[in-house]
Amino acid sequence: MAKHKENEIKKNKTEVHPKYLRCKTRVRIVDFMRVEDTLGNCPLAPFDLEVKDKIACAASPSEELIQEEEAQARAQEVRNILANLIDKAQLTSNQKACYDMVYIEELTDPEIAGRLGIDKRNVRRLKQAIFKALKRVYEKQCLKDIAATYKLKDKQRLVISLYCDEQLCLREIANRLNMQVSSIESMLCRLRKKIF
Repeated sequence: MAKHKENEIKKNKTEVHPKYLRCKTRVRIVDFMRVEDTLGNCPLAPFDLEVKDKIACAASPSEELIQEEEAQARAQEVRNILANLIDKAQLTSNQKACYDMVYIEELTDPEIAGRLGIDKRNVRRLKQAIFKALKRVYEKQCLKDIAATYKLKDKQRLVISLYCDEQLCLREIANRLNMQVSSIESMLCRLRKKIF
């Protein structure tokens, strides 16, 4: 019985021969080698390497779909924000018409001037007025957001409320609070620095 076990151990030892192990590791090494090295030390041409890199860097169709969906979601979010700003901007009828023609219909300045019956310079002025109105509304929106998130003094909150919600000018706010216009301006300037 002991001889039988010894024969089994000898058989196992002969099965696992060091030479056999080396062959196995060589096979494993070949499996993980790069493609250009398996062609008998004949490297790929530069064009082939470039194509290989492009294929490796290309996005999969699912990644492209995800990117498209994210871009559409971002664009829709921007459109919603812009529509909200336009509603609050209180644009004149000419400014609204100009905005529609410039950003929705994507017309050129001469075409807009022809439709509205005004000069090209006036079209540029309308665009600038639209931009300033939207910037003013956006700034007020940011000031309101700051008032909600930052710890502000009561007077600062009151100034923001009068300026943003009630749409009062700086002189009217100064008269209501018995302050100087310059102090209101400096307060708003400090708050704007927190935004931008």
